[in-house]
Formats: sequence, structure tokens, C-alpha cells
Amino acid sequence: MNLHRLNLTGLTRHELILPGAAVALFAAALAVLACGGSSASGDQDPHPTSVEPGAGNAGAPTPVTIRGEGFLALTVTPAAGGAQTDARHRAWLAGVELQDVAWIDLHTLRATVPPGLPFGPQPLVVENAFGSRGQLDGAFVVTGGALGAQVAASQPTVSVGQGGAFKLTVKNTGVAPLAGVVPGTLTITTTDGAAATIVDGPSPALIPLLGPNEEQQFTWNYLPSAAGQLSILASATAYDDASKSTVSAANTVPVAVQPAAALTAAISVAPTLVGIGETIAVHLTVTNSGGSGAAGATNVTPVAPVLTSPMAKLTTGPEPSSIASLAAGASATFTWTYVATGGGSLGVSTSASGGDANSGAVVRSGSMAAVVAIQQLTADLTLEPLTVAQGERLTVTMAVTNPGDAPILGVRPSQLDPAGSSGTASRSAGPSPQEDDVPAHGTREFVWTYVNEAPGRFRLSGGATGTGLSGSSVTAPVVTSNEVTFQ
Repeated sequence: MNLHRLNLTGLTRHELILPGAAVALFAAALAVLACGGSSASGDQDPHPTSVEPGAGNAGAPTPVTIRGEGFLALTVTPAAGGAQTDARHRAWLAGVELQDVAWIDLHTLRATVPPGLPFGPQPLVVENAFGSRGQLDGAFVVTGGALGAQVAASQPTVSVGQGGAFKLTVKNTGVAPLAGVVPGTLTITTTDGAAATIVDGPSPALIPLLGPNEEQQFTWNYLPSAAGQLSILASATAYDDASKSTVSAANTVPVAVQPAAALTAAISVAPTLVGIGETIAVHLTVTNSGGSGAAGATNVTPVAPVLTSPMAKLTTGPEPSSIASLAAGASATFTWTYVATGGGSLGVSTSASGGDANSGAVVRSGSMAAVVAIQQLTADLTLEPLTVAQGERLTVTMAVTNPGDAPILGVRPSQLDPAGSSGTASRSAGPSPQEDDVPAHGTREFVWTYVNEAPGRFRLSGGATGTGLSGSSVTAPVVTSNEVTFQ
């Protein structure tokens, strides 16, 4: 004979060995006894205590978890071994059966609330595997309107001092209008010292009505004051007239705050001592000194150097003409080249500008200056006496002056040439000395002697050359002497 062992899971254990045909009849009889309270094991009715979540929209299915007591399963054990458990449960809201009801344990069921239930609080009925039922009134609120929320920042990354905006988009994802949509207080939090202040908002303060599938925005303006990572929580609530209940939604968005970009500059010239005709290189090194993690500086462009006097001529530069992006702590160097055209102390100043990569605000470096010495000699040529008889001697003196701050070595006067003279003369001596060093801000004289050979007006012209400390050639431009008369 085919025998089975019968088990009542969750009850006082009953085990009977019965013919197979009698198992079902016996289980049904026990279930009836349990419902009538006549079983020795006590009350076998299910007792639902809560539904999570406690509300859902009529327009969409809602997965729920049902909590309670007495969610009993029936286990049948054949005599040959191997248990078979019947954990089938059913549940209803407002008389509509829930979908996909699944038994988890004596205290837990999972199910799906189907769409289309009537609005408002609805009672829950649960039936366990023995056919016993229990009810929880107002267990689940069916809403008509449903509120969705999405907060966004005008920029995900901003710089300190850069104004920005937060926008909370609210959408009615339900099937009934929502009234009086009101934003909650915007909450800004940080864990690393970032800070920001709400400047104004929300705007608007209220959305009177939001129909199904409609969306609108609330806007706040803010100003970050310290670098770091911000987290912004925005929320809103509304009244669902269909279900006579309040619905709400919230959302967060992160915002990174960086120190603003800043530019500093350093200028140098090379060499710092040149002669006329030599090349001068001007270097401007620009650094994004905004600090660790600062915003990049964009389109960094140098300002054309300003010279204190026109003693140099631009030949190339700047190279490069600009830098597209300069990261925090990074540097770039711009170079110009000039040719010295006049002597003296030449001042060069320049700066750079760019934009903050986040805000676009213009950032500028200070103007930096450097000095280059362009070495030059000056000459003065003097003839005396002013009247010279034929056969008599004429003294020629060239005074060579160094106006610079460094000596000029090995200065030699050039050959002297008649300059539009009608009289003639011959050199009898000189120059003396033939060569000399001219100290900084000093003068040296070179002297010749000439003899009057033919009457008329007489003048001479000439210059001088030397060597600067840089090894460059330094010249005194050709000058013309005063005029004397040969008798």
C-alpha cells in the first residue's frame, strides 16, 4: 500500500502514515479545523501587519513586501522519503488579486500590486496554504499622481567665487493631477571643507498644478566660497487629490568646487649685456598658481613687451603665440627676440592673461620687468687751433666715452678722413695711444698731429670700436670735427 507522511509547517508537528488517496482529504480536514480554531495547534489564520512600500501609483505595477504572522506552508512527506512543500499564498488589495505572490518565510511574502486599483487606502487580504485568510485595513495607499525629481547643476565643476545654479525638475509620472507642488529646503553637504551659499531661490516658490506626464523646474542660484566636493539634496512634495494623500520625491547631485585659476609670471633677458646689432632674447614664464587642484587657465596669451626706449627692434615672437590650457601648477614660457639698435640701459616689461576654465573669468599676471645693458661708445672729435698757418701743426683729439655700466676693452679709433675739406693736411703722428680700455661711465682721449699743407677749410671725421665684456663688438658712430682754417 502507498503510504505518505503529512507535515504542517509552522504548526505543532503532526505526522501520519496514510494511504496516498487519503492525504489530500486529511489535509483539507485539518485546514478546516485550523480555521475553526479547533486544532490543537491554535490560530492558523495569517495576520498581515505591513506592506512595504505603503503606497504606489495606480498607473504602474508596484513590487511590495508583505510582513506579518501565520504565513504557513504545508509539507507532505511520502513514506518513501523526500518532502514536498505547498507554500502557495494569495493576496488581494481592494478585491484585486496581487500578482507573483511568493512565500519567503513564516513572516514574509513578496508580490506585485497590479496597475488600475482604485485610489486611496485599500485593505489587504492574505490567504495562506491552508486557505485561511487575514486582513489589514488601509494597508496600501493607491495614488493617482506620482512625483519624480531630478536635480542638476548648471556645471558639474565650478571655481571658488563662480556663481552657479541648481535646477530641480519635477515630473508627474502618475495618472492624476498633482496640486501645490512645493520644493523643500535645498540641503548642501560636504565632507572636505567645501562651502557654498544659496543666493536666491527657489523660483518659482510653488507650482499650482502639475498634470500627468508634465514637468517643470525650480531654480536656486548659489555661490561657492571654498574648494572641495559638494552634495546637493533637493526635494519636493505635492498633494494627490485622487488618493487624498501627499506624494514626495528627492534627488541629489554632486558638484566639485576648485580653487580659481591664477597666473604669475617671471621675466628674464639673455644676454643681459649686448652690443648694438646683437640679439636679445626675452623670456616670460607664466605659471598657473591657483593652488592644488585649481581650475585650468585657458588661452594663456602674453602681452607684447614694452621697452623703455627704442633701442631694440623686434625680430620674432612671441613663440608660442598662446597656450590653450595651463593646468594647476604647470608653467609655459613665451619668447621674443630683439636686435639692439641703440646703446644704454633698456628696460623690458610684459605680462600674460588667460581665462578660468570653469567660469571663463579673465585672470592676469602682474607686469614683470627686466633690464638689459646695450653697450655703446660715443666719440667727440676736436681740431685746434682754429687757424693754422701753412706748414704749422694741427692737434686732433678724439674723446671716446663709455656711457654704460661695464668697461669696453681695446678701444681703437678708426682712420680719420677729410670731411668736405678744401684745405689739405698730412698726418705726422698718432693716434696716441693706439688702443685703450674705456671704463664704465669713463672717457679716454686719442691724439693725432697734422701739418697744414694747403690753405682752405679743413675738417676730419672718424669713429672708434672696442670689445664688450660679452665679447661683442662695440662701436662709436662716426662723427665730424669742427672746422678750422688753413692759411
